[in-house]
Amino acid sequence: MMMENWSAKRKFDLGGPPAPAAPGGRPRRSPPVFSQSLTALCTVAAGVLILCLASNLPAQSRTGSRPAATVPVQLLADIARVENQRGKHGTPIATLLPHAQHSHPAVRLAVVRALGRQQDTAFVPAIRAMLNDAVPSVREAAVDALGQAAQALRGAPPPQRAAAASFLTGLSETIVSRAGEYSAATGMSSRTLGRLPWPDSVSARAAEQKILALAARRDLWGTGGVGAHGVLHGLYSLARARRTLGAPAPAAIALMERLGRAQQARTLPEVRRLALLGLSASGGVSAAYLREASTDTDEQVRRLAVLAPMATPDADLRRGLLSRGLRDASPIVRHEAVRQWRSLVPAEGCAELINAVADGDAHVAIAAIDGIAAQCAQHDGAVDLLAQTIQQYAAAAPNSTANPRWQLHAHALLGLTRVAPDRARPEIRRSAQNTAIWGVRLYAVQSAAIARDTITLYNLLSDASPNVQASAIDGLAGVVGHAADSLYITALGSPHYQVVMAAARALRGTPRHPPASEALIRALSRVTAERRENTRDARLAILERLTEVAQSVQADVLRPYVTDFDSTVAVTTASLVGRLIGAPVSATPRLLVPQDEAIAPLLSGEWSARITMRGDRGNEVFTVRLFPAEAPYTVARFVRLARAGYYNGLTFHRVEPGFVIQGGSPSAVEYVGDGPFMRDEVGPRSHTRGTLGISTRGRDTGDAQIFVNLTDNYRLDHDYTVFAEIVAGQAIAERVREADTIHRVEIVRR
Repeated sequence: MMMENWSAKRKFDLGGPPAPAAPGGRPRRSPPVFSQSLTALCTVAAGVLILCLASNLPAQSRTGSRPAATVPVQLLADIARVENQRGKHGTPIATLLPHAQHSHPAVRLAVVRALGRQQDTAFVPAIRAMLNDAVPSVREAAVDALGQAAQALRGAPPPQRAAAASFLTGLSETIVSRAGEYSAATGMSSRTLGRLPWPDSVSARAAEQKILALAARRDLWGTGGVGAHGVLHGLYSLARARRTLGAPAPAAIALMERLGRAQQARTLPEVRRLALLGLSASGGVSAAYLREASTDTDEQVRRLAVLAPMATPDADLRRGLLSRGLRDASPIVRHEAVRQWRSLVPAEGCAELINAVADGDAHVAIAAIDGIAAQCAQHDGAVDLLAQTIQQYAAAAPNSTANPRWQLHAHALLGLTRVAPDRARPEIRRSAQNTAIWGVRLYAVQSAAIARDTITLYNLLSDASPNVQASAIDGLAGVVGHAADSLYITALGSPHYQVVMAAARALRGTPRHPPASEALIRALSRVTAERRENTRDARLAILERLTEVAQSVQADVLRPYVTDFDSTVAVTTASLVGRLIGAPVSATPRLLVPQDEAIAPLLSGEWSARITMRGDRGNEVFTVRLFPAEAPYTVARFVRLARAGYYNGLTFHRVEPGFVIQGGSPSAVEYVGDGPFMRDEVGPRSHTRGTLGISTRGRDTGDAQIFVNLTDNYRLDHDYTVFAEIVAGQAIAERVREADTIHRVEIVRR
C-alpha cells in the first residue's frame, strides 16, 4: 500500500518516551507524546462524550440497553458505521469510548478494533486500558490494535525518528508486560512487536530480544501452536526489514530453526512454513534445513524450499533443489522451480524449460515459455518451439471465445517477438485481428511495441478494449514519441481511466503546451464531475502532466480543485496553483461522506458466496465463507454488489501464480472498480492460502476489486482486509487463468 505523508497525519508533537505500564497494568502518567491528545480525550470523556453518544446513536443501541447474553446486533452495526466514517463525518470516533465498558465482550471487541483501525496514536491510551479486560480475546485484540495504531509512525522523517523509537519502545514494554502466560497472548504480543514500525536497527534488535524472551518463558504450543506461530510471524516481520534494520541476531535464527523442526510442528504445516519464510528472509537458512524442507509433506513448504536458495552461492544446492522441484507432484512447486531455473540456464541449459512447456498445468507451461524467451534465445529449437506453440493455437479456432489455453499462445507470441522479432511480425498482425479475445490483442500490441510495428500500434489505438488502447498509446510513445501527440491529446477525451492515464504519460515532455494543457483541463473537469473516489489515479496523472504544461492564466480554472472531494487531489492542485501564481495556496478539501451499508442483517447467521467461473472447463464453482463480524462494511459491500449482479461477467484480470488472482473490475484493470472507496478493515487474520482480500492502492482506497491468495502471503497482513476464505473448490480457484470470466456470484445465508 502507498503510504500517506507522515507529517500530515500527526496531530501532536512527538515528545519524550511513554512510561511503561505500572505493575497491575495501570498506565502511569502519560508521556509528553500524549499530553495534548489524552487531555482532549479525557475532557470529552468527562461529559461531552455521553451527550454525543446519546444524540448520535439510536436509543436501542445505548450502553447497557440489552442483557449481556444477547448479542447487541444494532449496537455493533452502529459501531461499525462510526468506524467506517473514520471520525471525519457525523459521529466522532471518541463517542465509542464509553462502550469499552459494555457488558458484552463482542461490543468491547468491536470498539478496540475500531480504535486501532484509525491508525492514530491519540487512541493508544484508550486501547492500552483495554489490556486489562476480563476476556482474553479482547485483550489480544487490544494488543493487535496497539500495533495498528502505531502504524501512524511508519515512515517517520529523520528529525522525528528518535522520538518515534522511544515511543515505540515504551509501547513494546507495555505489550510485553501484558503478554500473559498462555499461547495465544504470547503469539499476539510477539507478532505485534515484530510489526511495529521500528525506525532504526537498535530499536528493532531490542524488539527482537523481547520476542526471544517471551518465547523462552511462555507457552508456545497450546491451542494449535498459536504461540509458536505468532513468535515466528514477529521474527519474520523483522527479518523482512533486514536491509534497513539489520540482520536478525543468531539467537533469533536459531529459534526459528528450532521451532520449525520441533516435534509439535510436524502436525502444524503453517508453523513450518513461517519458520522457513523467516529463515529465508533472514539469510540464515542452512543447506540441511532446505534439503529437509524439499521433502516436506506440505506442498507450500516444498515450494518455499525451491524459492529460498536463490540467493545462496552454493550452485550444487540450488541445482539439486530445483531439479527435485521440477518433478514435484504439486503444480505450485513445479511452477516455482521453472521460474527459478532461469537463473541456472547459463550453466545448465534450456532443456528443462523446453520440457516444461508440455506440462499439464497451464501456469507451469506459461512460466516455461516466459523463461525460454528470457534466457534461451540462442538455444537450438527454442525459437521453433515458440513458433510451434503459436501455430497450435492458430489451428484451434483462434477467434473462438472457447479456445482453450490462449494464454500460452499470447505468452509465446511475446516471447518470440523478444528473441526473433522479424519472424514474429506476421504472427503479431494475425493476432491483432483476433476479434473474440481482447487478451490476445493486448499481447499483440505489447509485441508490436517490441517489434516497433507502428502499423499495428496505430491500428489498435482505436480498439474496442480500453486496455488494448492504453497499451497501444504506451507503445506508440516508446516508438514514435511526440510524433503522435495529437493522438494522445485526442485520447484524453476517452471515458476510460486507463486510456486517459496512458495519454497523460505519453505527453510527458510534449512541446505542444497550449493544446495539451487545454485537453488535460477538460479531461480533469470531465472525470471529476463523476465524483468517484477511484478517479484519483487518473486525475493525479492529469495533474502531474499539468505541472509541465499549464499556463499561469489557467490558475483560476484550476483553483476550484483545491476544495476537491479527494484530499490528495486537493493538495496536489494547491501546489500546482501556488506555483502558477507564485504564492502559497492552501488545500481545503470537502470530503465525500463514506457510503453506508446494511450491516445489521449480516451480523447473525452464517454467510457464504458461491463463485461460478465460466471457461473452457465448463462452469466450475468455488465457495467462500464470509467474515461479517471481522469486516462488516467490506462484506456488506460485497454482498450488495453480488446481489445486484455487479461481478457477473467480470474477469480475474491479474493472475500471478504463487501469489494472487485479482478481479472485479468492469474494465479488467486495476484502476476501475466500484466508485466509492472502501475503508480498510484489517485485523489479526492472516492472508493464508485461500483467503480473499480487497485490492487497494493506498490506505482506504479499495473499490470492491477482490483478490484470492494462492499461497500464504503473510507480508500482506495488517495492510489489506481479509473478508472471506475458500471452504470448497480451492483447486478451481487456483486453476483460474488470466482473463477467465466470473459467470455469477451467489450469496447464501444459513
